[in-house]
Amino acid sequence: MNKLSKIVSSLVLGTVLFSGIALANDGQEDSFEVMASHQNTSAYLKSGSASSSSGYINGNRNGSLTIKLEGPGGTMKAIVYKVVKWLPDSVVTEMSTSSTESSTLNGIDMTPDTSLYYFTLSSWRGTPEGSGTLRNYPY
Repeated sequence: MNKLSKIVSSLVLGTVLFSGIALANDGQEDSFEVMASHQNTSAYLKSGSASSSSGYINGNRNGSLTIKLEGPGGTMKAIVYKVVKWLPDSVVTEMSTSSTESSTLNGIDMTPDTSLYYFTLSSWRGTPEGSGTLRNYPY
């Protein structure tokens, strides 16, 4: 066997062994739970805009979303998404408000904490202007 064949054979064998280890460990969780650090992200919907998106945060078991309008003028909708690789992002939860008072939704299950989450604000009725904050901890 020449040197190139030995290198290729070694790489193939290493890949097969590594794949086997990854498959054997797939779906298993450690007996302890490590929670993501407290993170939050915000978005602001300007009057007349169709939508606005926040940045990304890691998940946690007990997240929260707070939204409010800056003034009267319609209804604003917020949708929390989980980033899904190779597929459309999945909806975790949604809420809407037509109030200038803060509305908070607690207990949002954003697990696993290794996934990324974000939210969008959109104009649902009228021309609302408002803001929101997604947290990976209770508010």
